[in-house]
Amino acid sequence: IPVKEGYTFAGWYASRVFKGDPVTSIPSGNLNSLTLYACWKEEGDVVEPSVVPASFITENQVFQRGKPIVISGTGTDGVEVSVDFNNTNKTTTIVDGKWKVSFEPLEASFDAKTLTISGDGNNYVFHNILIGDVWLCGGQSNMEYQICWLNGWGVDKVGEFGELHNFDKIRIFRQYVSGDTASEASADNMHCDRWYIGNSVNDFLTCCAIGVVFANRLAEALDCPIGIINSNRGGTVIEEWLSAESLAICGSSLPDNELKNPESRDSRFYETMTSKFVGADLSIKGVLWY
Repeated sequence: IPVKEGYTFAGWYASRVFKGDPVTSIPSGNLNSLTLYACWKEEGDVVEPSVVPASFITENQVFQRGKPIVISGTGTDGVEVSVDFNNTNKTTTIVDGKWKVSFEPLEASFDAKTLTISGDGNNYVFHNILIGDVWLCGGQSNMEYQICWLNGWGVDKVGEFGELHNFDKIRIFRQYVSGDTASEASADNMHCDRWYIGNSVNDFLTCCAIGVVFANRLAEALDCPIGIINSNRGGTVIEEWLSAESLAICGSSLPDNELKNPESRDSRFYETMTSKFVGADLSIKGVLWY
């Protein structure tokens, strides 16, 4: 058990802002590295960091080429945040709980970069950052379907992924599913909010199969880093993923029928998931919806 003078250890968390339940075990068969964050309590209260990067900013990230690179996050008002990236430093002050800095666009490159964020005693260092094309893969179960689930049909479908040869050029980000009780309680969710890297299909078994194939083919055709943001949930409809403003423009709303999940409502996942990218001004190449 970790020890820190003046504090009580409150558990290991997959989330750097300590959302969800603490991680008490790692499922057998896990083949990927897992970053855990130590939570400490002082006088009965959880000590929250005064500077927190956006949830999609982690090791091994891909930023969109040819677009301003925005680094953002949340924290305590008045705290000064310093960000170093690509031999450039930017500073800002947290206002209304948010902070953001922007760097000049860069060309696609496999040359790994380091991103450093600091402020008020909080320090984050993210290595192996690449510049390429970033795609958002959204939708329901068709897009959510993980590679490791394919063999459930009694055929070695996973083995067919061995025909792909560009795994070292792709990164897959699995977003933490928030806004759905069953998903939030799932042990599978502990593998989220991180970028996956690897050299074979075995390193991406818990990532969406469609996104992995799409990224591989793009990487082969374009010879540049490809980042896939896996943001989806089975059994959902598109109205749950769009903002209220977008739904008003489309004149659409969630169908009211007896098969609807009791938790379903307009903009449910936009508020808890999609807005984290939109509100952070994350640039992407495009969107796949399935």
